[in-house]
Amino acid sequence: MLYIHKPGLDLLIFPNKCASSWAEHKVVVGEYKIDTAAAVELAKHTAVTIVIRDPVSWYVSGWRWWKHNHPEYPKNFETHLRLCLVWKTRYETGKYIPNQFDTHTWAAPGLILHKEILPSKIIKLENTKLLYSTTQQYKDEPIDTEISNASDHVKINQVSKPKLTPLSILRIKQLYNDEYFFDQYNLDDSIQRYINTV
Repeated sequence: MLYIHKPGLDLLIFPNKCASSWAEHKVVVGEYKIDTAAAVELAKHTAVTIVIRDPVSWYVSGWRWWKHNHPEYPKNFETHLRLCLVWKTRYETGKYIPNQFDTHTWAAPGLILHKEILPSKIIKLENTKLLYSTTQQYKDEPIDTEISNASDHVKINQVSKPKLTPLSILRIKQLYNDEYFFDQYNLDDSIQRYINTV
């Protein structure tokens, strides 16, 4: 989770798998990057803008990123989603605190955002025009507008995007919660969009 604040502007949040790598390398000016504790305090009196991403794209990107960084991890997307469901169930029973694996693979932005931080504005990663115009306010020189998420780097392309199967679709539906994506997406539309592009 990346928190950015420039005096006079909103607290801007980039969750994992929502262009956080791009923002950290192309947008952030050192003094504007803040930690979670500072973000919680700031959110009490400052408007909050959060960047989110299409849910199926988010789940796939997380798997590709994790698989690239942990080659021994299961190659099968369906197996990955089953493991995510196990950890989600443990979390929901109060027996588990999400870690780096979870916050990149199943614990979506709305779940991992600190409960005291309430977004007043949401930017969909897919709305690049709004994303660029908003982030430009946080930097004095022009921003490199080529978003390069860590999952899309050439080296990570060695982990190809999986085709969705009936089982993987079922498991995505079991992982998904509208609130985790701030009620901004229709999951069936997201699934169809992904199927049409792979």
